[in-house]
Amino acid sequence: MKTIDAALIAELKRKASQSPRLRANYNLHTSVAEASRFLNVGISKTYWRPHKHEDKWETGTLLEGRLGVLKFDESGNILEKVLLDGVDVRVVEVEPQEWHAIVPLSTYIVLFETKKGPYVPETDKVFAPWAPAEGSPDAQAYLQQLKRHFA
Repeated sequence: MKTIDAALIAELKRKASQSPRLRANYNLHTSVAEASRFLNVGISKTYWRPHKHEDKWETGTLLEGRLGVLKFDESGNILEKVLLDGVDVRVVEVEPQEWHAIVPLSTYIVLFETKKGPYVPETDKVFAPWAPAEGSPDAQAYLQQLKRHFA
């Protein structure tokens, strides 16, 4: 039996704070052939570049914090926004082919994600060409723009 407890979350928060990407994952799946099941822990300045999954759905369940999820059209215009606040909305599912981004809105976010398998790193996601690359000089300014949609 596998569990997600306070000690594991605390350790992932520590790792996220020390990571160059400002986030840390913990896999519950044991093989890339399975559906992906993992914790994704990030801090407020982590940037998830908008992306889509060609043939996979993705479900996120908020365990701690507040985050926004944005859905974009092919040009990067926002079509929809969902606030996961742990009170009113706790779960979001993104369909295949939907451009989307996770926007952290609290000091830490703890998200349990599931995604259809198998996991193939080369084809798992397509990054939006209209969004700055992770680690680029423009990434933090773009993240701040995204956060303003939830102000």
